[in-house]
Amino acid sequence: MKGENVKQRMILFILGTLLVSTLILQEPIKIIVCAQSTEVIYEVPQDAECLNLISNTNFTAIPSYGTNGTTDEFSADFRNAIAPRLYNYVELRWDHSPGGSLQQRSDYSGSDQQPASWDYAYFSTPIEWSYEVLPISCLSILELEVECNGDFAQGSLGPSLFQVLVLLIDSNGKIARLQSEDSLRNASYGYYSNQLSSWVVGYAWEDMIEDESGNQNAPSDIAEVRVVLAPTYLFFLEPNSPKSTYEGSVVIRCRYIDLQVLADIPPLKYADEPVAIGSIGHNASINYVEMTMSPNGSIYSLGRTYLIPDWGVIVKWDINAQPMWIQEWRDDAPGAIAASDNLIYTVGQQNGDISLAVWSLNGDLIQEEFYNISHSDFGIDICVISTGEVFILGYSRYENEYTPFLMKLNSDYSVKAIREFATINYQTTYRLCLSDIGGGYVQIGNSFWRVLDEIISTSSMEHNAESILVMSDGVLWSSQSIIDYTTPLFTSRKDLRISKISNFDTTDIQTSLFQFKYSPVYYDSSWLSSIATDESEQSIYVLTLKGVNFMQYMIVKLDLEGSVLWYKSIENRMTNAWPEDWNIWEELRVLNTSMVCVAGTDLVGSNMNLTLAIFDIREPSWLETIDWIFVGVIAGVVVIADLAFIYYIKRRKEPPQKRKADLGELFDDVFENS
Repeated sequence: MKGENVKQRMILFILGTLLVSTLILQEPIKIIVCAQSTEVIYEVPQDAECLNLISNTNFTAIPSYGTNGTTDEFSADFRNAIAPRLYNYVELRWDHSPGGSLQQRSDYSGSDQQPASWDYAYFSTPIEWSYEVLPISCLSILELEVECNGDFAQGSLGPSLFQVLVLLIDSNGKIARLQSEDSLRNASYGYYSNQLSSWVVGYAWEDMIEDESGNQNAPSDIAEVRVVLAPTYLFFLEPNSPKSTYEGSVVIRCRYIDLQVLADIPPLKYADEPVAIGSIGHNASINYVEMTMSPNGSIYSLGRTYLIPDWGVIVKWDINAQPMWIQEWRDDAPGAIAASDNLIYTVGQQNGDISLAVWSLNGDLIQEEFYNISHSDFGIDICVISTGEVFILGYSRYENEYTPFLMKLNSDYSVKAIREFATINYQTTYRLCLSDIGGGYVQIGNSFWRVLDEIISTSSMEHNAESILVMSDGVLWSSQSIIDYTTPLFTSRKDLRISKISNFDTTDIQTSLFQFKYSPVYYDSSWLSSIATDESEQSIYVLTLKGVNFMQYMIVKLDLEGSVLWYKSIENRMTNAWPEDWNIWEELRVLNTSMVCVAGTDLVGSNMNLTLAIFDIREPSWLETIDWIFVGVIAGVVVIADLAFIYYIKRRKEPPQKRKADLGELFDDVFENS
């Protein structure tokens, strides 16, 4: 019986060790060094009922400078709480009546304020929307997008400036939280036909309350979310002749977004080194303009020399980031570059006309065309689709008026069709992004027009974007660095916002906000961005500049749902000391699922060169090697333990005299003898 029990124990032990080995082989134990993890602070519930709330109000606003005009809607406590948060605040007043006149101010508390008889007038006429009983559990991150039209969009010299206030009102009507931010930093530069500005608002993390399960939630007694839009530093007025009323409309779009905190950011000294890097100079500095890739994977950069007169520069790079050839030509303002499998196209301006240059793949100038559309014409962007059709986006400038237009060219590069857009009185952003199947978009400031062949939508869609990407199905992806308003301590910090818009409709939008966390307490800014996709269009890649004191470039990979797959830091030779030679990466392209390239400027002393770097974006293979080595070691230990146990059982069956003769007195024998 004793021998049978030993055999059973031995069999069970062997089977157990084999089972453990099998499980280990199926689920390798990973040793992760400098892990890149995603900490999801807040996820939008699938059943959220209050997405994309829209309020569109036509109104007549009467500016008020007097101390009268208080309304029953706001208590004294309410006004006292808001007043310090408003720039140039005088008195809250909302008057729907069509009459009234401008009352002159007699008190000027700020050193930068001027009387209304001067060039500018200061207003504080709030426009209020209240969203009753929102599901507060969704309120961790709330995005407001404000679109202003009419007088409230465009003054004589530029767009209006607004402040936004978000108030959380408890069940007793008291202000539980007040958040006020100035749109000046977001909306003081040129816009197209209206002003569009976005704010991200929500609870600071210290305001969150932990429940019994340890989950953080917003205070439970909030009954109302009130949004107040306060115009400040408004319209340019003719001296001593202000308007008595101002008419226009405002659209506020309200949506909840997903916030993802990207923690464990690799420090600069652990940034990925490029597998290849190249740079090319000139007898003068070259300013980077744009990079493009042809369908067959060839890479081209466009630059502009600092000479009098200016010259355009094209560089073709090989897969090792080395220049294959460089070509330069006379162009006052090179604007963009595009490439097909057979030809290269550049657009710009020369002698007041739009210039189009067509190049061979060897860098030979094949044809040059000039287009005189109106006064001083500029070519800003160019696209070529698989059929060989070429589209040019440009504008005509006459004094301080800009008239954007889109041209489609014939096969001989003559103009086939042209579509003009409304004239504006300020410079702004112009982008053209087309795909072969899904059409594309024209971006002018914050206004987007849908383009399908020669048909352009009659109405625009308003959206903020720094970099845009159109997929083959027509879905628009965009990246944008926006000022963060979730933590009041860091109101000047920017976060990376990625948006996915389907069906040319901003109510059909998926938005994710990403924060870079470089310590348990502190977050870092995201400045600038470039968005791209791979050939299969299964992943989205974003290049962003992270940091203020330390310029660190990050590449973030997302799936088509906007979730982060990984992110990593890439080298640009920047340390905390100002270096002699470092890189400014400005644009990203995906070569394949293993490699990406980034292009920009190489600063060498006081000169700038065009540069290109190739980075390997595959998961580190050495991690997998360590995994399997670790698994192999464990399996080896298990096998040795099995053999040792079998050997031990075998020796136990031998007579004690023989065991003592072979091995001396054993441990078991000591107990037996005692």
